[in-house]
Amino acid sequence: SNTISSTALIDTGTSGFAFIDSEFASRNNFPLIPPRIPRHLDVIDGCPIASGLVTHTTKLDLVIDGHHEKAFFFVTKLGQYPLVLGLPWMRRHDVVIHFGENKLEFKSPFCRAMC
Repeated sequence: SNTISSTALIDTGTSGFAFIDSEFASRNNFPLIPPRIPRHLDVIDGCPIASGLVTHTTKLDLVIDGHHEKAFFFVTKLGQYPLVLGLPWMRRHDVVIHFGENKLEFKSPFCRAMC
C-alpha cells in the first residue's frame, strides 16, 4: 500500500469527525464513496460552508506516531490543511495535545484496545 505523508489541523471547534480536502483526495486517487444523503456542513458562524453539500466520503488508514486506525473523512474544500480532525475524533481517542511539541498522545482505553 502507498504511504502519503501529510499534516492535519486538530480543530476543537468543529463538530464533524474528520475532513479531507477534495483536491488532496483527488490528487492522491483516494476512493470516493457517496453517502446515502448528502450532508450540510456549517462553519463557525452557523452558516453553510461555501463549498456546498458534502457529496462524498473516503475511508483511509490513518497513522499518527504509531497510532493506527481506519477512519472515514468527509470530502470537502478545505483551506490551508489537507486534513482536519474534529472534536468528535479527539473525544473518541481522548487525545492529549502537547502544544509545545506539536504532538498528540494516545493513552485512552479505546486506543489501547482498538488502535
